[in-house]
Amino acid sequence: RVVIEADNAAVARFDGDGIKFGSDTAAANALDDYEEGTVDWYTLTDGTATWTQNQANNRYASYTKIGNQVHVHGNIYNGALSGSQGGPLRIPLPFNTANVNAGQNRAVGHAAVYNGSSAYTGDYTILKVEANSSYGEVVAAGNGGAWSAVTFPQGGTIIIDVTYTAA
Repeated sequence: RVVIEADNAAVARFDGDGIKFGSDTAAANALDDYEEGTVDWYTLTDGTATWTQNQANNRYASYTKIGNQVHVHGNIYNGALSGSQGGPLRIPLPFNTANVNAGQNRAVGHAAVYNGSSAYTGDYTILKVEANSSYGEVVAAGNGGAWSAVTFPQGGTIIIDVTYTAA
């Protein structure tokens, strides 16, 4: 255990639980993980069909994980995917989401969909993330709160920005 002090007061503690700040000694409050990385959106699916992006510059995402909170930001340019979608486009996440009671771990992120010349003008478009999942779905809120798939047109771009709780 290492304790850093300033003016005879603890500023930080390093122990087997992680980093604790100030006078806090509770294991539950320790920062035990920090990570930065990239996500490879090489393969995309709609739950029925699977597409492969062949060009590395067509997809980019980075993430920051602090404790169990993960923030992902990136974009996908659809220069090669074609065909009809059978359901919402699934965007792979760098870490699985926490498995808690349904409704308690849902995350909603920003998913701007552009058709190549102007912004998507349909219903409110989001990235919906469910509990115990390895992906988020690009959907739009329709009448009565129902979710519907958003078409990812060839030549279009999706910009993703989401924060969720990891397992």
